[in-house]
Amino acid sequence: MADKKTRLLLWKATETRKHDIIPKVLAKGIPIDEPLTDAGMVGLHLACAQGDLDSARIFVENGADVNSSDKVGRTALHFASANGESPDLIDFLISNGADPNAQSSGGDTPLIKAILFDNAEVVRSLIEGGADKTISNASGRDAISFAEASKNEDIIALLD
Repeated sequence: MADKKTRLLLWKATETRKHDIIPKVLAKGIPIDEPLTDAGMVGLHLACAQGDLDSARIFVENGADVNSSDKVGRTALHFASANGESPDLIDFLISNGADPNAQSSGGDTPLIKAILFDNAEVVRSLIEGGADKTISNASGRDAISFAEASKNEDIIALLD
């Protein structure tokens, strides 16, 4: 486990998109999948929550587990899907082994997150990457029911 100062430095470098600093902090020996927040978010999660493909690439190239989860089961793909800034980030994560059907502790998949955040392009990337629209969450709702409730015609069409 890295010291608090090193964890804080990695968190700050990731939050501020200091792409030149992240590798230097990682070189200090901080475990790549060490939680940086109380919620259990790792550097890759933080990068994906911001839609930062460049930082995500640095973490993955340094061995980050694309399927690691925080304390409530959210993976990098959940964070990237909720953010929705970068369908390229979704494609990158899936091409590096991210599970498009990973479920959080509440059963939400990245596809459900993308629909909840009204991200049609991310929905498209997830579907093309193998996301299953029929997986239900803990409330018994699947992506199709969320899409219908959203009334977003583009998203509904993608799920037909």
